Amino acid sequence: MKRLFILLAILGTAVTVWAEGKSLFITFTDGSKAEFVMAGNPAVTMANDELTVEWGSSKVAYPLWRVAKFTFGASSVIPGDANGDGVVDVSDVVAIVNKILEKPSAGFNEQAADVNGDGVIDVSDVVAVVNIILKN
Repeated sequence: MKRLFILLAILGTAVTVWAEGKSLFITFTDGSKAEFVMAGNPAVTMANDELTVEWGSSKVAYPLWRVAKFTFGASSVIPGDANGDGVVDVSDVVAIVNKILEKPSAGFNEQAADVNGDGVIDVSDVVAVVNIILKN
């Protein structure tokens, strides 16, 4: 925890990093983990006892006392693999359409479904998945 506060003092209040095609990995003090696929340049802010990450129209914030470690690295999410089966195919298109219709299937991966990285799952992500399928 001291290292996090030292990092805050050194870096100031905001750090913008290049993270296209990367993920932000957060490990929490209870041992749980989260992965956020980044698109573009996220802003990582540490202020008011919170770690905040903003990219596109998405924003997440966690109390600093819950964050044990955060790093950037290669993403483990396959863009377009909305159903998490390891393959991008028509079943992912169906999964995204079901999410848009507010009927998401079990195992739906929002990060993989948000192919364009704008923080919203919509028809533009369906089009992006179809383009991925057509390129394969």
